[in-house]
Amino acid sequence: MIKLNPIKLQLFFSLFCLPCFEGSADIDPNNWIEWYKVKAQLPYSSSLTLYPPVHLYVDGDTVKGTLAFPYSFDSADNNPANKFLVAVTDTKGTTHFLIPEMTSVGFENETGISIANLYSENFENGQVIVQLYRVNSIENRTNLQQLHDNNEERNKGITTALAKMHLDAPIIGEIWSFSATTSNDKTLNDVIETSTTTIVQLYSPFCGFCKQSIPLVNRLNNDKGIKVVGLSGTDNIAEFKQHLITHEVEYPFIIFEGEYSESALLRATGQNGFPTYIVLNGKKQVQTILVGSPALKEWLSTHR
Repeated sequence: MIKLNPIKLQLFFSLFCLPCFEGSADIDPNNWIEWYKVKAQLPYSSSLTLYPPVHLYVDGDTVKGTLAFPYSFDSADNNPANKFLVAVTDTKGTTHFLIPEMTSVGFENETGISIANLYSENFENGQVIVQLYRVNSIENRTNLQQLHDNNEERNKGITTALAKMHLDAPIIGEIWSFSATTSNDKTLNDVIETSTTTIVQLYSPFCGFCKQSIPLVNRLNNDKGIKVVGLSGTDNIAEFKQHLITHEVEYPFIIFEGEYSESALLRATGQNGFPTYIVLNGKKQVQTILVGSPALKEWLSTHR
């Protein structure tokens, strides 16, 4: 077990135990520690970067969402939802505390996944802050300190990887200055010059949705006027290239190599997960950014 130095522990609480529960009489701040915090726009999904996965969206003036976590008959706790709390601060600065309410459990044998609903009205959408809290316990405090230490090392690695990428974030309506050589020895500029529309796919070999999308993206790459370029990070290029062969990927890739290159790729492009599709016109201007294959299919239904 990790022992926390008293001075570090005091600093730890000043960083992670936030006194931001004003106006929520039913919530005792001493019972919670902040586990994760991020600026975002809704809809927001943390499924690739955070446990438990949080999904949030806006319906009118109401923020809604779900929280998913394991459930087991072997556990003495029959309501694991009470171990988590989600807060979303809207564009007006009002913090909405979304206490998970467990609604369903899907089982296989003795274990399953619980789904909890999240809900709050009078929500002003825009740039928001999403926070996930966990129950304030010795175990969680110890784990969070370990996570904090690991993140410091990880952030150093990502910073080093970013410096080697020379990759700017794509901005809708602006020309994307990024250029690199693909696996078939062409540059992104070469590809764009031969097509009306170029789709850059942020891809991870560990992403099931990415692998499911391969047949669709292969077909797109063979469509008249459309070309696709994959963009990925890996710590082993040889294994990654074998992955592309095994899964019969037919479109070229720009590949960054390094231990933290995949995380650095997301940070450099300002995206939260895979697959993400960056749509460029013939002038290399960003037309739209589509998160997930369903968004790509919806876009294709109106642009083909």
